[in-house]
Amino acid sequence: MYLVIASQDISNLTLALLDGGDLVQSEDFFVPPEKHLVSIDETLHKWKMPINTLKGVIVVTGPGSFTASRVSVTLANSIAMTQDIPIWGITNPQNISVKDLVGSLDLSKTPQGTFVLPDYNKEPHITLSKKTWG
Repeated sequence: MYLVIASQDISNLTLALLDGGDLVQSEDFFVPPEKHLVSIDETLHKWKMPINTLKGVIVVTGPGSFTASRVSVTLANSIAMTQDIPIWGITNPQNISVKDLVGSLDLSKTPQGTFVLPDYNKEPHITLSKKTWG
């Protein structure tokens, strides 16, 4: 099974399981990024899917909210690295549903690299510019 993580909006998270290319489970959450890890853990337990049995991770890299994209990509990269499984990053510029999005996936293609990077919909504003420091 493959875990799908999608969060392009600051308060929405979708988790899904794929068996090959078929959607087996899917659940939407209205939670902030601080709750994404807990949501993943609880959902995998509810679905009786031990994390060490995953064959890979698929994450929507964006475009989307800076925080949501960064958190979902970081969690996906962490799961892939700690479980030594492949990771696929996919963009979703039309923000279509995970159900529709996974229908276009080709898991037979080997992912490039061992991690993915987020795709932001605008420039991040996480720190003050150096000009305002003093």
